[in-house]
Amino acid sequence: MRTLLICLCLLQTFVYAEQFYNPYESFQPISSIYQGEDSEYLFLKDRSNEEWIFKQYKNASAEDQIDLVFEVLASQVAQKLQIPINYVELVKASDSLSFKMQKNEPGSLHKKVLGVQADQQPPWENFDIQQKFRSNWMIQKKGPLASEEKGLRKVVLENISKHPALAQIVALDTYLGNMDRSLPNIFYDQESNAFYGIDMGNSFKGNLAQEALTKIKELHYDELLTSDMLLGLKTYNETLKMLLEEFPAEVISSMLDKLCIEIFEFNLEQLDEDAARKLKRTKLLMNESYESTLRLIDELS
Repeated sequence: MRTLLICLCLLQTFVYAEQFYNPYESFQPISSIYQGEDSEYLFLKDRSNEEWIFKQYKNASAEDQIDLVFEVLASQVAQKLQIPINYVELVKASDSLSFKMQKNEPGSLHKKVLGVQADQQPPWENFDIQQKFRSNWMIQKKGPLASEEKGLRKVVLENISKHPALAQIVALDTYLGNMDRSLPNIFYDQESNAFYGIDMGNSFKGNLAQEALTKIKELHYDELLTSDMLLGLKTYNETLKMLLEEFPAEVISSMLDKLCIEIFEFNLEQLDEDAARKLKRTKLLMNESYESTLRLIDELS
């Protein structure tokens, strides 16, 4: 949801949250404010000359602000398991930071990653790792996707067989239901041969694990899996196992609550009806994803 693609040259060194120092007061703006459709972005530099992006939604409801929580939560999961996803730090509404555009609203800090967006310079031909999915609302608006366009498609399996980091990123997207791993949200650094994913705001939008399970059964039946694809699936499966072990549904639910309390700075009972409904829907979806991932792992094992 809501990205300013030109600006999101974001994020990541493998610094887990517990090791991250708080450099808010040392940040200096190095760009003007970029205006997205419903967001604002500002490039910053810290005292170590590392580059960051500060992001805030404009005139956002509490329901919309939960997407900031999704980005931070996904980043925390990735840092713990060393999956190459951008580091994201939550900025509370009450944080008095000189660079905030919306002074009394929350935001997020994103550490810049190496490399170039895959839409600008694909690492190879037919590069695509997006597990496409449409919610009921999107189906009503645009119609359903054809079966061959959904989920863990053959082209995704072909690509994750070419680099282990891609298998890890796709596994994270599967488990957290992130349907927006489009080309602008994946970076490749040719010098270090490294991939980095960014922008997890579209997590928890669908049960991608169930979609993956359906697709894997179809591919097994049609005998379309090559030896390279099977190797990629092995890394994908091992990453799913780590995700389930370290971050089962109840842990994700607890993290959601903690981050929501942090961002809104009040008890969850005070959430408005729309935000409370979104939080409840997210937890139900995570439970479904957990159960579907168990079945997916069983199928892949």
